[in-house]
Amino acid sequence: MMAYMNPWFLLAMLVALLSASGIGYWRGDKAGRAEIQQQWDHEKADLLAKHTEAVNQAREKEQNWQQAADNIRQEKDREIRNLNARTTALSNVMRQRQDRPSADASNTTQTTGSGQVAAGCTGKQLYRPDGEFLVGEAARADEIRAALKQCYSQYEAIRSQH
Repeated sequence: MMAYMNPWFLLAMLVALLSASGIGYWRGDKAGRAEIQQQWDHEKADLLAKHTEAVNQAREKEQNWQQAADNIRQEKDREIRNLNARTTALSNVMRQRQDRPSADASNTTQTTGSGQVAAGCTGKQLYRPDGEFLVGEAARADEIRAALKQCYSQYEAIRSQH
């Protein structure tokens, strides 16, 4: 019983207990840190994989939208080329028409071949400057219509993919 009361024995027991506690804490802390680091690394890898997948899906979607937009733009360009060809043909026809008579000649009453007074004119009776102006305005309106059609088509293509 005296051995328990020996101060050196008590000191040795205290040092052994403190050493065991310190070593146990240090090993546990080290193992805990490694486990937490491993969990963190797995979580980062999962997040990176999800991010990469999301980026790839977004790029694929963007490429689909761009392809649809390119197709719609090509269709519009084809339509405008056709419009330009028709405009050129109509402009050439209008160049063969006669000029508008001078202001003095327009005040006199003109008669048609049947003896009736002309009250107005049809498209066949348009003078060159008027016809060229109308052909140009019609071409401009058709180009605007084609651009608007392209805009609507692109909007619908994107909306349908959402």
